[in-house]
Amino acid sequence: MMETPGPVPQAASSLDRVLSPVIAELGGWVRQTPGTLSLAQGMVGWSPPDGVLSALAVALQDPGSGLHRYGAVQGEPPLLEAIQRHLGTHHHLDLEGSELWVTAGSNMAFSAMAQVICGAGAADAAEVILPLPYYFNHVMAIQLAGGLPVPVDAGLIPDLERLEAAITPRTRAIVTVSPNNPSGVVIPQRVLAGINALCARRGCFTSAMRPMALLCMAMSPIGARDRLPAAVPTPSRSIPYPRRTAWPAGGLVTWPPPSSSRRPWPRFRTRC
Repeated sequence: MMETPGPVPQAASSLDRVLSPVIAELGGWVRQTPGTLSLAQGMVGWSPPDGVLSALAVALQDPGSGLHRYGAVQGEPPLLEAIQRHLGTHHHLDLEGSELWVTAGSNMAFSAMAQVICGAGAADAAEVILPLPYYFNHVMAIQLAGGLPVPVDAGLIPDLERLEAAITPRTRAIVTVSPNNPSGVVIPQRVLAGINALCARRGCFTSAMRPMALLCMAMSPIGARDRLPAAVPTPSRSIPYPRRTAWPAGGLVTWPPPSSSRRPWPRFRTRC
């Protein structure tokens, strides 16, 4: 006698509240209309430089390279040192008292940060302010972490008074993206410093995203910390040359470093 099948398991209902990624939808439109040129995503049309491919082939053939094994969770020491030099030399970023983590792109860095500051499962959802226009992946990451994205029309160059008016007792962070995605606007250093000071005064985090910093040759350096609050997650994508925009690495800088109990928090994202 055959048993009656039980109910079909369903995904968590919380996923219904997560923004659907627009890139996948646009990709479907392009596939339905052959020959369409999509401007929704920046991807190069050529292979990586020969030097990169040659170096990778040599490393893969070296049994001592360890590329087939798990690496350091925080990032390989030579890479961490190179990123620190780059941030100090090219962006005048003072990393004293901070901790740097290497990630697989800035989306991974932001997602890990959202998991930490949003506190999934809290009775009142943590709010994260996103000046318009925002990057859609940030909305998804905040929602998946149990937080509440708060879009704020503060102008293409964010107005500090409008940002401060949006702060509530539940506000955990203000996110900036410069050059902005999707507008391309570069936020002046004085405005970024003002947002840092605002967050320090109101007791919330500041998340300063720099996904395409080196594609804008006229952009001012990222700059020093300018009185940041107690802990400042600063995800940034490292792109050494404009022609490599489709092969990103990423990093996460925090001030001060996470406590010993929270230091393994990116581990699940770097291991899996």
